[in-house]
Amino acid sequence: MSEVSYIAYIDESGDDGIGFVKPERVGSASEWMVLGAVVVRIDRHNEVQPWVKDIINSINQPQLRMLHFAKLPHNKRIISVEKLGSMGVRCFVVISNKKNMSGYMNMRVHYANASAKSYFYNWMTRVLLESITDFCARDSTERYGTIKKLMVDFSRRDGVSLPGMIEYLAKIQRQSRSGKLFIKTRDIVWDVMDFSKLRMLDPVNRPGLQLSDVLSSSFYQALGDSRIGLAPNPEYATRLNRVIAKSKNGWQFGYGIKVMPNLDKVILTDGQRKIFDFYRGK
Repeated sequence: MSEVSYIAYIDESGDDGIGFVKPERVGSASEWMVLGAVVVRIDRHNEVQPWVKDIINSINQPQLRMLHFAKLPHNKRIISVEKLGSMGVRCFVVISNKKNMSGYMNMRVHYANASAKSYFYNWMTRVLLESITDFCARDSTERYGTIKKLMVDFSRRDGVSLPGMIEYLAKIQRQSRSGKLFIKTRDIVWDVMDFSKLRMLDPVNRPGLQLSDVLSSSFYQALGDSRIGLAPNPEYATRLNRVIAKSKNGWQFGYGIKVMPNLDKVILTDGQRKIFDFYRGK
């Protein structure tokens, strides 16, 4: 078995509630959820902690035990994303508009399921891993002449079970190998995956997860959240352009950045449209 040569740090912004979303009722879940991954080659892994320390020192808050993007003022957010945008990483984002998911997953079936929130998070992870594993397979083949393995560190969150996620991914793997995938146009590169290398950890103890917090929060800020009076602001996410992963054809949108469902199914405000237009090159 090929050794691990890549680590993906995964964190989310927004919530994974799917029963009612903004603006259907008071107390609704967020309309958007963003899942972000920062991928680092294993030979650069020792640089991750110094990278995070550099951000914390650059924003002049050396007392911080953990970098938390949403709690920073605007000027320190700018410093954080500019630092992340200069690092030796590749970033991947999946953005879900939960009000418009019909046809992508059977949401109504899962509303009645006690594990529905976990299912939705697992489903988004699957979509994220499709691009991540493709990138790792391509990059490792070019660098090493063979496909190398991926380790995945998830930010620990209530309601999501690591054994449940592994069970879900193993089911998708069986469907893939038997040719029974529900959506056949895309798949995880399974040669990159090793289920024993999936972990859920606390961000305070894993600096790489703090980088993925900066990533996912930046894109969530670009979409806004009317529940808390947060207007869309694409400035942070656009500054990450250099590290957003590209497909073999050079596309970021649809690869390093995925939107579910397709944008033609989502009613966007002018403010929300800016981030998508930027990465689509419009």
